[in-house]
Amino acid sequence: MNHPMRLEFWKQKKVWLSAAALALAAASYAGLQGQCSESARRMAFIFVLAASFWTFEMIPLYATALWVVFLESFLLVRPLGMGSGLETYFIGPLADPVIVLFLGGFILARAFAKYGIDSSIATCLLRHAGNRPYFMLLSFMAATAFLGMWISNTATSALMLAVLLPILGSLDAGDPFRKALVLGIPFAARIGGITTPVGSPTNALALGLLAERGIHVNFLTWMSATLPLAVLLLLMTSGILYILFPPRQAAVPCSMEPTRPFDRDARLVLFIGAATAGLWLTSPWHRMPEYLTALLCAGVLAAMRLITVEDLKKIDWDILILMWGGLALGEGMMITGLADWAMTLPVYPHEKWLLYLAVCLVTVLLSTFMSNTATVNLLIPVALSIPAGDASMLAVLVALAASFDLGLPISTPPMAMAYGTKELSISDMLKAGTVFALVANVLLLAGVEFMMKEVFVR
Repeated sequence: MNHPMRLEFWKQKKVWLSAAALALAAASYAGLQGQCSESARRMAFIFVLAASFWTFEMIPLYATALWVVFLESFLLVRPLGMGSGLETYFIGPLADPVIVLFLGGFILARAFAKYGIDSSIATCLLRHAGNRPYFMLLSFMAATAFLGMWISNTATSALMLAVLLPILGSLDAGDPFRKALVLGIPFAARIGGITTPVGSPTNALALGLLAERGIHVNFLTWMSATLPLAVLLLLMTSGILYILFPPRQAAVPCSMEPTRPFDRDARLVLFIGAATAGLWLTSPWHRMPEYLTALLCAGVLAAMRLITVEDLKKIDWDILILMWGGLALGEGMMITGLADWAMTLPVYPHEKWLLYLAVCLVTVLLSTFMSNTATVNLLIPVALSIPAGDASMLAVLVALAASFDLGLPISTPPMAMAYGTKELSISDMLKAGTVFALVANVLLLAGVEFMMKEVFVR
């Protein structure tokens, strides 16, 4: 009897929250009058509205993403005469290389599940990890972080989540440890991604901008500066997840067997998956973009009829739509100048450590709602122009802190993918993501002097 009453209360609560979000967005629009352009004010309205709806899940996340694209196209393009081709900046992200890479990873993961390859890999992995929950979590995170050093975070997360899914099936549906395992994959992918110049586009961008200032950092120097941070962060994050989502059992009953015979088709899919991973791994050498590799993988699987239309229907298309909305939101903020206006606010202290802290906080907040690459593109030029502190160190802090955001589904494709497993709620992700961001940025700030010596004094 109480359940319908609670449901009705929640419906009413959502109505009030929606009204409050709309009022807050309207207040943002009105409050910026005279401070920035009309298009930036309208973009502020869209941003505040979207951020509120995504945070409180007043409608499905993908529905909010669709509204973002609609409102940007409706409020920014035609009424302001900003050019008939501008809508491509909002519609175009649906075919963004990141989404294509994500789609290819989804298709490969589906093929792995269909032919039982994921369970076979999981069985092999468990032989080394054992059945003790913490060591299982740490093993998965260590393997993910290692792959994330060389392969994109999205591709790494797609592969490792596919391996993880069969293990989740051996845990009780209500076991909190399922959440720890799922969250461990995207967090570990981020941690591994900071350690090499090819691990994340933000690293490469920072190195490129530093090179323009005559500061050249080679592969080994970057790795020696960031690897200690990554190892320490990996150990602390695994412990945090274990504490936040403790297992109900002392051992995970995972005596898994392959779900189907390892026949010719399974061997063929495994070969295609290994070749795809190899191409991702060697992307800096052969110069084929990772999204094209993912597209090639999906095309081969489809052409050989290893994946059918029925398999494609089982892909979580809502996650792709969610990513589309996030990318479109970032584009809108940059195109309208709202992001530039935010960076001109006189909020940066002149004392070195306070400045470092402020830069990390701004980076974390922006990268939570914008793509990491867009955030770094925006902030590093500003960081390099700030007179206080060490400008080069600020650029490195921006590149690394962009990987340490709050971990919402709209933040990065790996977090969207983790949300797509249906194991997590927004509150789970926000709780773990906030602790992760706090710990990661504290460690980052604590290691600033060490990194300065490794990167800029060598």
